Amino acid sequence: MLQSTNLSEMKSNLFLLIFLFNSCFLVSQDLHFSQFYNSPLNINPGSTGVFNGAQRLHAGYRTQWNNVVPWNTFTAAYDRKFIHKKCTDPKSYFSGGIVLNHDRVSDLSKLTLTNVNITGSYTLRIDSSNLITFGGLLGLAGRAFDENQLIWDKQWINNAFNLDADSGEGNISNRITFIETALGVNYRWQKHARTKLDLGIGVFHLAQPNVAFHSNNIGLFRRYSLSAVGQFQLSQRLDIQLNGLAQWQGPYSEYVIGGLGKLYVNQNPGRHVEVHLGLGYRTSGSLFPILAVQYNRIYASVSYDIDMSDINELKGVRPNTLELHFRYIIANPIWGKKGCPIY
Repeated sequence: MLQSTNLSEMKSNLFLLIFLFNSCFLVSQDLHFSQFYNSPLNINPGSTGVFNGAQRLHAGYRTQWNNVVPWNTFTAAYDRKFIHKKCTDPKSYFSGGIVLNHDRVSDLSKLTLTNVNITGSYTLRIDSSNLITFGGLLGLAGRAFDENQLIWDKQWINNAFNLDADSGEGNISNRITFIETALGVNYRWQKHARTKLDLGIGVFHLAQPNVAFHSNNIGLFRRYSLSAVGQFQLSQRLDIQLNGLAQWQGPYSEYVIGGLGKLYVNQNPGRHVEVHLGLGYRTSGSLFPILAVQYNRIYASVSYDIDMSDINELKGVRPNTLELHFRYIIANPIWGKKGCPIY
């Protein structure tokens, strides 16, 4: 049985629950990252294979509001180009990748989202500085929750919850699966490795699958994303990166903007070191400072969301949100010997 709870505290917790779902879940029904540029395949399948190298490995972790309602997100991805080792300056190439995502709310009935997606793309090189990539995504997703952790309004009897009372919710399934589909296109302009610009458009949930846990058919809103990431060399030791993201999903929207300064501490081959410092803003009401370090082709970053929403006044705490990313890029040395560009 639940311990007795006064009505005012219950109202406060109910308001908190509604606030969390509206500001955190509904506004961005799919998983999301403040450092969106570090999880490109989740933003646009047209980003598959668009990087300077042959193969790319990525892992990311976000622990959100862990001192209020813990919300944890994990992502891992691998993508690579398919260019023959004997190539000589190809005009186009194919790429492929795989993405694994897992999202879980530790409270609120342990609601989870897991998906495994395959991505593929075709890149057309217009000239030495301009490339356009068309990509697609196909995957399998599942949502689940622990119904034993839930309480229902019809169980509120005589100013107390009776867990033995009927929920009145009828036939509910605690697990569903559905197909993921997406298309995207990415345009890259690249002067050289340190001055480049990516503009992307992605559309997810093309089939609008049914995501209801009950008998009603509720189609998942399509998600539309527009992204821009530009890096510009300012001096021998300093670059600047500017990035922006706009996403729409049904009546909900999200906008993220930010910038980074990239300091080249050591540019000697085999001892290459970069330090990145930046700041971003998300329209849900968060500022997030960013720190990243790159050693040769190994990259790691961390950011911390400073929440400025009304939740602070409600509970008297500032939600903790930490985000980590790791990336490793493999450059095929054979391509360099054959004069094959890796962009």
